Amino acid sequence: MLSFNPKVQSDLKAVIRYYDAISEALGDEFFAEFNYYVEVIRRSPTRFPFSDEPYRKVMLKKFPYAIAYKTVGSHSRILVLKHKRRRQYYGLSRK
Repeated sequence: MLSFNPKVQSDLKAVIRYYDAISEALGDEFFAEFNYYVEVIRRSPTRFPFSDEPYRKVMLKKFPYAIAYKTVGSHSRILVLKHKRRRQYYGLSRK
């Protein structure tokens, strides 16, 4: 099972707005890559390393963003989508 902190939606919208302002195709590319990694997390939540236990992080390949999430049992929760230059613990206090 996979769920999202409600603030992830606003994180995602802000990033897509930024890339759409440069090029709509770039915004679409970002969204596709984000969705790809969300699906990987859903299918294999232990695939990515701990960034600071119990939090795991996956870095997007084409964009300077990371998805931070937490897995407890069979449930994973995406807590934050953040730029790689953000503070290391940014968004990890989200539930």
